[in-house]
Amino acid sequence: VAQMANMDPAAMQAQMAQAQAMMSNMSPDAMRQQFQTAGEQIKNLSPDELAAQTAAAQAQVGAQGDYMVTGANGIKEEGNALHRQGKFAEAAEKYQAAKRNLEGNDSAAALQVKKSCSLNLASCYLKTGQHDLVVEECGLVIRDDAHNLKALYRRGQAYAALGRHSMAESDLAAAQRINPQDEHVAAALQDVRAK
Repeated sequence: VAQMANMDPAAMQAQMAQAQAMMSNMSPDAMRQQFQTAGEQIKNLSPDELAAQTAAAQAQVGAQGDYMVTGANGIKEEGNALHRQGKFAEAAEKYQAAKRNLEGNDSAAALQVKKSCSLNLASCYLKTGQHDLVVEECGLVIRDDAHNLKALYRRGQAYAALGRHSMAESDLAAAQRINPQDEHVAAALQDVRAK
């Protein structure tokens, strides 16, 4: 267990993959025997030993989660550099990859990276005219953060481009209530109301 607590997350992931591969080749009877053996080993642990092993496993899972967030954040930053260069399709690929790397990770740090990637994807999709995808990505953000100015503004722009003016006006008006001084939001809302 102490060995696991000090293990590099990549090595831990490799070991987990190896264990999964071994289990996929096991017969149901052999797998049942393995679980019974593990159960017996756990029964023989003292409460302190069990608590120590649980803490070590939780620390390892946390370290692996942190490692994945750090990696996803690096991929997101690569996307940001491509976005600044106007390479929106390539940037979108990076943001999608970063989000995929965090699937199943619901830590606060992972959720923040996913939200940032969704907003950046929406920006890319706006630039490339993929308005349905803007609506989808912004919807993911708004589901968890109903007052996110960027998500409301970008989704409002996408709805306007799709000819869904009442929905565009609703999102842009909500964005304006959040930040009445934002000139971009005010101009987009004025354009939608003029149609």
